[in-house]
Amino acid sequence: MRLGLRDQRVLAAFVEQLPAEGHKLSTDGERVDGHWIGGARIAEWVEGPRGLQITFNDLGSRAAASVARAIRRHAAPALLLEAPRARALRPRSHGERK
Repeated sequence: MRLGLRDQRVLAAFVEQLPAEGHKLSTDGERVDGHWIGGARIAEWVEGPRGLQITFNDLGSRAAASVARAIRRHAAPALLLEAPRARALRPRSHGERK
């Protein structure tokens, strides 16, 4: 999904916890909503281990994923509450136990 200047300003306002309205997105400062069916609560502020942090809801759409990527570009890494990543699988050697 292509985000215009007004929608980029909405994302910047969300990171600063301010309300804003755009063409495809809106925020009340606490959450980002898309103006399409199923676009509610793309991202929101929640209490995390380091205070208030941004969490992303998996809505299952490409548009919501592109908005989440854009928010990651706007926000500092310390503001993001990311799910822990799975450990990379490595091949076992012959002498290693299960």
